[in-house]
Amino acid sequence: MSNHTVEIRGERVTIRYTAIHDLPDLMTLWNDGRVMKWVGFPEGLGYDLDKLMNWYSQLQANPNRHHFVVHEKGTGFCGELYYAADKEHKRAGLDIKLIPETQGRRIIANSSRGHPTLHRQSSLDPSAGANVSDQTRYFADHAAGLCLCFQRLRR
Repeated sequence: MSNHTVEIRGERVTIRYTAIHDLPDLMTLWNDGRVMKWVGFPEGLGYDLDKLMNWYSQLQANPNRHHFVVHEKGTGFCGELYYAADKEHKRAGLDIKLIPETQGRRIIANSSRGHPTLHRQSSLDPSAGANVSDQTRYFADHAAGLCLCFQRLRR
């Protein structure tokens, strides 16, 4: 499926393709209701390693799905990025989940710093009390940059 040696390194954050040795971290993330409540699973998924191995096998078999782990200097594993392309409907989706201890620290927004392909300028400073629609646009701007980079890495 994907080249598992690809990494995106920013000043504080590294994003890389998910490998089998990442599954225990994903199991912890996906079983945490504080994380999963935002995607409809307030009790977490209840996955064990067998279910994760099955998921990982399906991921590897589908060239339109890409899963990445996020690591922060000093923290280690802090979350995931999932990118899926639906070529039939010309759509793509990006899913980002972070462990509770790293939420709200702009890890994904800061992941583009120091990486020329990912760096995207935005006039919005979320710490200045921007409204929700401005924050959504700010997030979408950075997510779009990550999606473009992932598409380039696939070529």
